[in-house]
Amino acid sequence: MSETEKRKEMHYGSIETSEQLKATLAVLQQGGIRTTATIRRATRSQAVHSDIAALRKNDILIRTHALGKKRGRRVYGYELVGVKG
Repeated sequence: MSETEKRKEMHYGSIETSEQLKATLAVLQQGGIRTTATIRRATRSQAVHSDIAALRKNDILIRTHALGKKRGRRVYGYELVGVKG
């Protein structure tokens, strides 16, 4: 991997050591589609999108759903699909 590629690589936490990632995963494990707002309220996360990205880097399969707009802002939902491998 080149130095440029290394600089662009995302830094993320481990599901084994991150309480934030564990909490986000627990919300998704309840089943169904969970909106960013729902996850934020349950976990007190200020960066749900980053938590989802980190879970994906930890081989958790999560589907993103565009749910339309609310008060002019895009609403996204996340659905747990499984684990890679």
